[in-house]
Amino acid sequence: GLIAASPEYLRPVVGTRPASGHFLHFCAFELGRGPDGRWWVLGDRTQAPSGAGFALENRVATTRALSDIYGEMHVHRLAGFFRRFRDALNGMAKVSGGRVAILTPGPLNETYYEHAYIARYLGIMLLEGEDLTVSDGRLMVRTVSGLMPVSVLWRRLDAAFA
Repeated sequence: GLIAASPEYLRPVVGTRPASGHFLHFCAFELGRGPDGRWWVLGDRTQAPSGAGFALENRVATTRALSDIYGEMHVHRLAGFFRRFRDALNGMAKVSGGRVAILTPGPLNETYYEHAYIARYLGIMLLEGEDLTVSDGRLMVRTVSGLMPVSVLWRRLDAAFA
């Protein structure tokens, strides 16, 4: 009852199994430091988690601004995380012969910059709903060359908008 009563619960997808078998691939947590110095989890995001692209852009900017001391600070690189994530997405697409894309609500969304930045960094398509259609039971993207299959769609919008 409690789960089904949630506005985030979507009846049309009940019983749907993801191709990978995993329902959650990515999550984000908002962290803050309390007055006693301890770290607190202030919130979590599993629907359309934000932050990874902002962290990457901040890291790039910091590296440039502090280039003289950055190498001495022994900061862990983020590239490995993004490379493994991209490889996992591309690996799922190879199995079904399609493309990888990010589904964004569009430029009016407050995290659109991050969607565009990550898509460019990972080398994948950035799509909005009107870019997509279903043909013969398969998700397709409209391109100038005609319809092309999409196998992996990283949804960066809340479920209610999908």
